[in-house]
Amino acid sequence: MHKLAGAIAGRVREGQQNLTIFVKGAVPVLIAVKSIAKAQEYLEEARLSLKFVASLVERESKELRGSPVSTFTQFVVLSQPAVGEAA
Repeated sequence: MHKLAGAIAGRVREGQQNLTIFVKGAVPVLIAVKSIAKAQEYLEEARLSLKFVASLVERESKELRGSPVSTFTQFVVLSQPAVGEAA
């Protein structure tokens, strides 16, 4: 979880305003959501905020023989300047 959170925060600090994460399965979805939340904590000092949208998408599973099409959860993570001060 911390590796993914650090990667998200690092990309945002480098100026990337949106990024996409694809996961397959319940546990990876949970890890992705926790990682986005942890990345938000990492970015508090930089006064940046994260939002995300999740959707289901069909993609080829290239690591599997025959490249079958599977359903993945796609997270599009958006960064923006934080609004207001934390209470």
